[in-house]
Amino acid sequence: MKVMLKCIGIAVFLSGSSVFAQTTVTWDGGGTGNDWNTVENWNPNGLPPEDSKAVIRNGESVTITSEVINSVSNLYLSGGSDLNVSGGSLTVKNDFRVSDLGASGASFTMSGGVVNGGNIAMNVNLTTTGAGTMNLNGGTLRCNRLRAGTGSASDNTINFNGTTILRDRVGNKQDLIVLSDTRGSGNVQAGGLIIATTNGNLGIDI
Repeated sequence: MKVMLKCIGIAVFLSGSSVFAQTTVTWDGGGTGNDWNTVENWNPNGLPPEDSKAVIRNGESVTITSEVINSVSNLYLSGGSDLNVSGGSLTVKNDFRVSDLGASGASFTMSGGVVNGGNIAMNVNLTTTGAGTMNLNGGTLRCNRLRAGTGSASDNTINFNGTTILRDRVGNKQDLIVLSDTRGSGNVQAGGLIIATTNGNLGIDI
């Protein structure tokens, strides 16, 4: 009886450990069109689960247009890829990284819909040299923090042209928008106003 109990305990422990493993789902464009919600466009086939890391790279262009609620744990854009949101809803619970790795930048464009972005940052990894771009032209963006110029010395740009930005966490003492950390540079354009920083900090608290 004691041996049986020990075996059962090991089986439960192993099965329980798999719950904490994060799945990585990579865009391969194997389906028709470039809609996020086409299951054949992902590898493995199927929409990214809520607890997964979604990766879009290699110059791929992805759109979210329909009134569908999508949710992932982390989202990485790199290698010249771009994500365009004009409708529906996308929630990134933790890290949303634009231009995460490599020499080719990436871009995120929003003209409608709702994005709950968690912690949004461009060029987080020190090996990144490609510039990241965010075009915020409409819709609603809710996040804990929005950072540009957080990685290597790249001219990252955020264009504000109509998106409503809301703070996700009430009582958060950090700046909501940071244009540049101690590395890199960030540029913000809002209509005819351009704010630029190089190797310094500029925080905007809303």
